[in-house]
Amino acid sequence: MDLIEEKIELPRGPNGLGFNIRGGIDVPHLKNDHGIFVTKIRDIGTAYEDGRLKEGDKILEVNGEDLRNVSHNEAVQVFLKAGAKVKMLVQHNAEAFYKNKLREFERLDKIINQKEKDVTENSSSSLIWTALGVSVVVIAGSLFFAKKYNKLPDLWNIKLPASWSS
Repeated sequence: MDLIEEKIELPRGPNGLGFNIRGGIDVPHLKNDHGIFVTKIRDIGTAYEDGRLKEGDKILEVNGEDLRNVSHNEAVQVFLKAGAKVKMLVQHNAEAFYKNKLREFERLDKIINQKEKDVTENSSSSLIWTALGVSVVVIAGSLFFAKKYNKLPDLWNIKLPASWSS
């Protein structure tokens, strides 16, 4: 799903533009996105009558002023001083797009964390088995050479295979 941008010009009617916004750098509407989003289209106002602006759209610019990195109050002030005709650059369906991307990242994050956990657990277990294996080999090798060169007292009555002696 790609984001589609559109320029929309709305006249300010007697009931205003007829939509509510949320967001801003001080009160993000979405996690990891502090843009300005349309959260409600009221059934009075020019936005409803025009029909192009939808709930979930992200407003990028108003009359050429960039809203991508502003506080909520700054965005409200831009709309209040916009005049009788309001020209907006919007990204349609941006809220759903970003929520979907966030779910994908959270899912991938869980997978990566599980893989890291698996690797850590497997690495610990592998290290233990490797250490045990090395210990067994070292002990067996020591016993072999000690018995071969008659340097091991036969305290445990260890019988080594005949093939180990020369």
